[in-house]
Amino acid sequence: LSPSAFACLMNRMGGSAQAGPGVAVVKDHPGEPVEVLESEEGTAAAAAGLSPGDHLLEVDGQITASLAIDEVRGHLQGAPGTSVKVTVSKGGSERIERLELLRAPQDGRTVQARALNEGGHHVGYLRIRSFGNKTAEELQTGLKQLKQEGVDSLVLDLRNNGGGLVTAAVGVCSSFLPEGAAVVTVN
Repeated sequence: LSPSAFACLMNRMGGSAQAGPGVAVVKDHPGEPVEVLESEEGTAAAAAGLSPGDHLLEVDGQITASLAIDEVRGHLQGAPGTSVKVTVSKGGSERIERLELLRAPQDGRTVQARALNEGGHHVGYLRIRSFGNKTAEELQTGLKQLKQEGVDSLVLDLRNNGGGLVTAAVGVCSSFLPEGAAVVTVN
């Protein structure tokens, strides 16, 4: 990683709040535009209707196909209250939209917990977006909340989790595995 990309990653792993439109993006292949993984609930990206599978063709006039993913993320972030202009291909189709999204501070949480009641079952849903400094602590808080809500089973959602700190992943595993169980092995 470049020094600026590494600094950005460390800020995210450390739970530092960032200002952005609330969209998670990925780039699978060089020369292709970035793809939307998700729009966080309650953000400008969600309000504008950005959905998984949409492609950001341009960010502030920069063609994303010619940028590295960290450069695109850098363009999306900025001072709170400022805006970023994006050109979007909806679902990868030829339908193009030009949007202006307001940047707002992001809370930096990596764990989302909620109880779902379906057909008499009380299921706890735990979403882990990445493994940062506070993930294990956030997970414990979520588990406590779900226990108080009377859940009888859990779903652990790791979709689109790009990884992070090994110590955080071990902390998460420690919540579910017996003490002393091997979490990471290297041969």
